[in-house]
Amino acid sequence: MRVRDGADALNAWCETWLKKTHWTQMKNAIRAARKRAKGVDTKTITLTQQAWFILDYHAQKDGCTLSEVIERKLSQDITLSSS
Repeated sequence: MRVRDGADALNAWCETWLKKTHWTQMKNAIRAARKRAKGVDTKTITLTQQAWFILDYHAQKDGCTLSEVIERKLSQDITLSSS
């Protein structure tokens, strides 16, 4: 229970002292690190700065990672074109 208390305290501190955008970025980074630690298959790509800004905008708005933006937005196109 002690570890949980520490995690709760850290969470409360972050919510109090970090700007919303920074707190969202931190949560996304932690989520992405957890996925990598689980051995989820990943690929590395190069993006133009404009492409990164677009993905980052949606990630911030939706509170998710860049990969999740791509999966959520583009998987709809695949589903539609497959039917």
